[in-house]
Amino acid sequence: ARNPEKALEFLNEMKDKGLRPDQGTYVTALEACSRGSNIGIFDEIFNSWDFQYDNVRLFSTILNFLAEMKTSEAAKRVEELMIKYGSPDLIQYNIAMKAWALSDDCSYQRGDAIWRLYEQMKHSVKVDDTTYALILRYVCQTKQRKNIRKADELLASLDFAPDHRHYDPIHQGWIDIGDFKEVLEMLKHRVDLHLTGMNPDARPSPTIYHNLTLSAIQNGKLEAVTKLMERLSEQYYERRLNGLGPGLRVYELLFAGWDQSQHPHRTLFLSKVQLRMASLLKQGDRPIDPKWYRRSA
Repeated sequence: ARNPEKALEFLNEMKDKGLRPDQGTYVTALEACSRGSNIGIFDEIFNSWDFQYDNVRLFSTILNFLAEMKTSEAAKRVEELMIKYGSPDLIQYNIAMKAWALSDDCSYQRGDAIWRLYEQMKHSVKVDDTTYALILRYVCQTKQRKNIRKADELLASLDFAPDHRHYDPIHQGWIDIGDFKEVLEMLKHRVDLHLTGMNPDARPSPTIYHNLTLSAIQNGKLEAVTKLMERLSEQYYERRLNGLGPGLRVYELLFAGWDQSQHPHRTLFLSKVQLRMASLLKQGDRPIDPKWYRRSA
């Protein structure tokens, strides 16, 4: 299944025997090329196939085979085929962006290619909320400030209420490049949108809370992130929105951080974190790592 050479050899043997490979045989052979990341044999097989381009679903499958090769050459080929054979639809644009996101090209070029495709796409097809989520994820995964900033601007311009699929990639992008000013501002903004009811779907996901806390601890911001999480927990508690703010998983990280800290007020912060952990346990939250609860009990 991963041997492009054998796939090509099998097709040629069939033709030598006067047999005509069917659609399933060609698809299987192209999938082998995808798994083996051999674009040369892929082109040879595809060009020998009398493919009917009106089969949009099958054409998208073939483009996805190219995307899965995870090379810039394959990403370029996706675009070439997509433009050459008809008007690209939303699915095909998504595949093209995926191809660049997975490619081995440098992060700046990946980001530029995805933004270029977005500019083309928005003038020819209606971009849905799922595609916007993919765009934001792909460009923020480049971990380039200019792409994260541009994604933030795109988020603000959306004509629908975004949810965690749109917020989280940008938030994670700021975490990844260590810009805690942006991280904290975005967190406060999301919590405010959630608590005021302006956009309940803006609520930060548990993953963002966890990654933010872990990154802050690793970068020497244990005290600041502890105070922030305490403040947010109080805001949720006051509104009786138990379980929707920072969870026990976050406080386990904070407990571990303070347990190893040499901070002069270590004991005070440990006590506060222990109290919050006990409160969350009473509310029904469950520990990820029970040893921290046993130590704090």
